[in-house]
Amino acid sequence: MSKESQDLFRIFMKIIRKPNVAKAVHGINDGRRIRQDGSQRGARGLLFFLNDKSNGLTNSEIAETLDIKPSSVTAMVKQLEQEDLIFRVSDEQDKRINRIYISDEGRKMVSERINIMDTASEELFSSLTIEEQSELLRLLKKLDAANADGSNEFFSMCKSSIFGAPLQKDEK
Repeated sequence: MSKESQDLFRIFMKIIRKPNVAKAVHGINDGRRIRQDGSQRGARGLLFFLNDKSNGLTNSEIAETLDIKPSSVTAMVKQLEQEDLIFRVSDEQDKRINRIYISDEGRKMVSERINIMDTASEELFSSLTIEEQSELLRLLKKLDAANADGSNEFFSMCKSSIFGAPLQKDEK
């Protein structure tokens, strides 16, 4: 590892450990209502996904698009429906199929979360100029693309995080 890459790694880890960054990244301040209701992160993500789909989606379309198990979709849909954040309607073409839509309450929750994320991102990146933000975005996209398929040999061999704690199910 070069001195530069070691320095990059150290500063990156230092930044993501800062309380304001951790809160922004993990949504500590903006997801209280969902977490108090017992929703999972996947369910919250499903709300964002459905918010952009005016024609609704079937369980199988959600499973395929989000690359998750149909049983996981069923659990998320049931949970969100109980919270009146989504609703189901029989498909006009095939009455055996239900299409899932976001409710007005679900749209309100998504809108509130977007506003909070906008505020957090503005505060988090306010010390950078627009040009610096653009360059950081370009570089982070490059890092993301380079690590997108999970084929990095080092990370696939790791049995625990760099902090020594076991990897969470969604980190594998």
